[in-house]
Amino acid sequence: MLVLKINKELPAFTLIETIITISITVMVINLSLLIPKKILQNQELTNFSNEINKKFNVLKERALVNNEQLFVEFDHERGKMTVKELNSQETKTCVKVPTFLFIVRTVQIRLYGEAGISPTTISFRDKNTNALYRLTLQMGWGNASFVKV
Repeated sequence: MLVLKINKELPAFTLIETIITISITVMVINLSLLIPKKILQNQELTNFSNEINKKFNVLKERALVNNEQLFVEFDHERGKMTVKELNSQETKTCVKVPTFLFIVRTVQIRLYGEAGISPTTISFRDKNTNALYRLTLQMGWGNASFVKV
């Protein structure tokens, strides 16, 4: 006859302890996945701001040097900045808005020759956090500024 002895000194997890351990592990994993997402979004915002600034400065110089008329549009529906040459009617996409942002309303700016533009503000809203960002473009006064409101 085979007799099994149960050693009562060995620790064992109960169902409740196992559920608590698993839930803590899942929370730690979720937190570790959220941090890189936030860092990537901040980097994408910085890149977007720098790209807008560079493109707009190039467009200002091009309008001034070549005495061209350029029509810059920040399109709410398509989520991008487009440039249209008024002489040739050719439209080009310059900058796409990051996927987590959307343009609050369509804004149109006309650049031509030596005429400047008054400061123009384009508003963006974060789809996830509902945070508001403002891009202020100026011609002849300095660079664009992209700030969180």
